[in-house]
Amino acid sequence: AEEETLTYGIWTDNVLTGSLVIVTKRLPVGQQALPKFPDEKYDVNSTSSGGTLITKTAKDLSDNITMYSEALMNGFKPVASYKEVNTTDSQYTLKARYDGTRYFYSYNGGEEKKVRIKTGFMDNEIMYSIVRCYELESNYTTTFNLVDPTTGNKEALSVAVTAEGTQGGFEYVNGSGESAMAAASTRTLAVSFTRTKAPVGKSLVVYYTVEDKTGDTGFYLTGDPAKGGGTNRSSHVPVMIQENNVKYVLSKVIAN
Repeated sequence: AEEETLTYGIWTDNVLTGSLVIVTKRLPVGQQALPKFPDEKYDVNSTSSGGTLITKTAKDLSDNITMYSEALMNGFKPVASYKEVNTTDSQYTLKARYDGTRYFYSYNGGEEKKVRIKTGFMDNEIMYSIVRCYELESNYTTTFNLVDPTTGNKEALSVAVTAEGTQGGFEYVNGSGESAMAAASTRTLAVSFTRTKAPVGKSLVVYYTVEDKTGDTGFYLTGDPAKGGGTNRSSHVPVMIQENNVKYVLSKVIAN
């Protein structure tokens, strides 16, 4: 699809506390920017997949924005990102950009800092999305390297498919405007994200729909043929995200 919208309920200790909307848009090759910083241009030159813009908006039950983020990708690589958090427990902003083997970031509007990075580096705001681009059905495994912006320390996450299950109950709308509810038998793969060094803590787990290449048992959506999205599948849809005591449960997915 040329554009995809995912809507989740946020459950904290099994109590509904808010919503999360993730919008993913394909971008053409050329100069692109984060919407928050339209004058700061970046080169998107991946001839195979162009660019991608991912925006996330979380709200509480009173419709207050508790988190907002933007992330720009060139092909499968992070280019720049911005995040602001405003909850009772945490308030901060983080702006980041990537330049070859260097990661630049500014925390709470402070001075921009630089960290040397290696191949396999990943931005926090896109790691759940980038996994969708790979062949999860072949026991996908990799390692992501990230930076903790509060300390500047680098950490590694081991990423691996751990189990297969089923989960449905969400509404889906394809590019032709047809709507239905996903069956409870919709197949999923659990992917864990685990720190490689102590303190390891509890793994983050994301449950993605299975993409069956025959189309018989897998789940995917096609975009609007009029927009060129008819052949671009929305697959490996993340139906649930488990982060410690917080769960994000998919309620609706729209592909355009």
